[in-house]
Amino acid sequence: MEHALRVRRRAQTAREIHVAAIELCQELGLEAVTTEAISSRAGISLRTFFNYFPNKEAAIVHRPPDFPEAAAKEFAEGNGSLLEDLRGLLVAHLAQIDANRKGGLVIQALLRNNPGLKNAHEACMRCLIKELAAILVTRLDPDTHHLADILAVVVVCAIKDALESWLVDEDRLLSDSIDEILVNLKQLGLVLR
Repeated sequence: MEHALRVRRRAQTAREIHVAAIELCQELGLEAVTTEAISSRAGISLRTFFNYFPNKEAAIVHRPPDFPEAAAKEFAEGNGSLLEDLRGLLVAHLAQIDANRKGGLVIQALLRNNPGLKNAHEACMRCLIKELAAILVTRLDPDTHHLADILAVVVVCAIKDALESWLVDEDRLLSDSIDEILVNLKQLGLVLR
């Protein structure tokens, strides 16, 4: 219980730092934002900032949440098709994402125009792919871990595309995006047959 509370507090602090960084980017522009300004806006010390993020770019991009442990376990023990059980994992993962379209649009614009942020974002995506591959391999033959790696890349790319669609369509629900991911994965499977 205490461990779970620490994890939630840590996630909340990271989110507050991220929100402060985004707000400052909107107000001042990326170049004018400093780690000191982010720390001050978030109400933390500079030392605490560096306990969470190595630089302002990482704070702005903010690594997506991990796949929930309970959902990963349920996926690993699932009896449905890989695709059906993957849906549950994706629903649990995307439910953690802040439904702030405005902040997401700001990040999207910043990523388009700043190579340093693109690099930080790509590093976050590599971590997410690695985490997903480790989850996927629990359902695949361990000797085919390379297939889990490939599937993780495809799924994370599909998540990214679905989130981008969700960001620009105010009437779209995240659940619609999840269903779109699954439809695309089914179509990819048919193409590869």
